[in-house]
Amino acid sequence: METRNKGISKKNSDNSSPKAKQTEHSAERDQGPLCDKLKTISDQAECNYTEITTLRSENAQLKRELDLLRSVVIRMDRKLSHIDDDITDLRSRSMKDNILIHNYPYTQQEDLATAIPNDIKQSLGVDVEFVRIHRNGVRPQFNDKPVTITAKLKDRNKKDEILNAQRLKKIAKQRLPFFITPQQPAPLTSARNKLFDKADSFRKQNINVKVQRNEITMPNGTKYEEEVPLISSADALQISSEEYQSLDDVVVVSTEPVQKDGNVSAYPM
Repeated sequence: METRNKGISKKNSDNSSPKAKQTEHSAERDQGPLCDKLKTISDQAECNYTEITTLRSENAQLKRELDLLRSVVIRMDRKLSHIDDDITDLRSRSMKDNILIHNYPYTQQEDLATAIPNDIKQSLGVDVEFVRIHRNGVRPQFNDKPVTITAKLKDRNKKDEILNAQRLKKIAKQRLPFFITPQQPAPLTSARNKLFDKADSFRKQNINVKVQRNEITMPNGTKYEEEVPLISSADALQISSEEYQSLDDVVVVSTEPVQKDGNVSAYPM
């Protein structure tokens, strides 16, 4: 009987062998495309990793170069600022003896070196002599406004005498045929004009301020300071990301008066 069971088992084994082989071959055929896909995904992942590593390296290099460029720009900005200050100082020194004469009328065959000292003596009571004097350009064809005159004084102290005498005439509301100002470099002139514009805006608000030594003195004796000070390019380049983001929280207020419900005031924009 045992022999019979062995025979049956062998027979069943022989009968199932082709099916098993067929199933195995079928599984191998099904796994073939899957293996290819897995290999493709693996290769792509490896390629992506390589690209990401390269991009990170390039990004780090660009950041170092940007930091270096920022450092160079900051140094150059500071250097140029010092150069501009030196140039302005040198020009200011060279103009220290100079005055500008505005609205002086034209005359035929005018002799400024003779006529202007006489007119200053007659109008302001100050005796002056000039090293050089000339108009700053030719007479325009279609403009009757006289070209400004530049004059270099022999005696530097005469400039203060002229300006003080002119100020007293202005206080006395006496009309002068011309107007005299000290010659200064353009940056100083621009800054001083802005200073006087600011002082005028205070006076329009009935705030009695004084301009002294390129500063505005408030009625209580304190010096006026701008609410939003100007910053240089070098300082701007050193602003951190947190400070940059905090600029969004700054409240912007209109400088023009806004009328609302009959009241005039300034409101946040």
